[in-house]
Amino acid sequence: MGVSSKHAFPSCPSCQCHSVPSHSVPSMQREDDIHPVFSGWQNTNQHYGAVPISVPSRNLKGFEASSAGSWLRVTIVFTLGFLFGMIVHENTRHGSTEHECTEHGRPRMDPAEELAKEIAKYRAAGMSWDIPQPTTHCHAYGSRMYTASLSFIPASFASGKACKYTPIKIHDQTFEEPDSCVPKGLSDVRGYWLVHEKIECMPYWGSFADKGCQVSGKKRFEAPLYNLIEGDDWFGMCGSTPAEIRGEVYARPSSCDYRHGRGGMTGIWDIDDQNCH
Repeated sequence: MGVSSKHAFPSCPSCQCHSVPSHSVPSMQREDDIHPVFSGWQNTNQHYGAVPISVPSRNLKGFEASSAGSWLRVTIVFTLGFLFGMIVHENTRHGSTEHECTEHGRPRMDPAEELAKEIAKYRAAGMSWDIPQPTTHCHAYGSRMYTASLSFIPASFASGKACKYTPIKIHDQTFEEPDSCVPKGLSDVRGYWLVHEKIECMPYWGSFADKGCQVSGKKRFEAPLYNLIEGDDWFGMCGSTPAEIRGEVYARPSSCDYRHGRGGMTGIWDIDDQNCH
């Protein structure tokens, strides 16, 4: 004898119980609890052939807002990290520039201060030149080369720097360093100075010949150079001997030319002349 549904499932006002279809899945309620948004779609798809179910709009909006908030937080963190890294890099760079250190950890000195300290160290060693001697020949107008030797250089000193940093006095002229240095051995070096004199090494020009207009706006003058000594630097002497032409003083010729048998060393001046067109 059959049993009516009224007797099988009595009314339960307090529990709000309902009839459950015989083909329903017992675990469906638990899945709904775990996945409130998608569980309805999963179970309907399983039993009714992929029938779409509308998702509650309030849950989607919450999901989208959560994603947007996450991206915003990531962007803010990344930006702050980047700016912090740039600030640290700039401070490190400026700090390393302002406080450069040597390999021993001491602050690096200014190059000029470091050079002055090195020169003072060499000069405090008490090195001195022997008596300077003039060379036989002249090298420029009113100038002769002098040479002297610097000996007994301490083993810890560089001979080149010792030569360069040791001053000398020649004919009341003080020279802080030579024009050139030539090593003589392990601890000796010879220095050379071009010294300006008032008596020797002073050739003079002969008569000036007017050669007319050679180029546009220029007139040429030529003159031989006298009082040269065999072995002197004749081109050096010619290129440094002053001249006075038409009331104007010129420190040196425009060029020099050595003419065999035709006047010897000759100076050439190309002077501005508005009559040369």
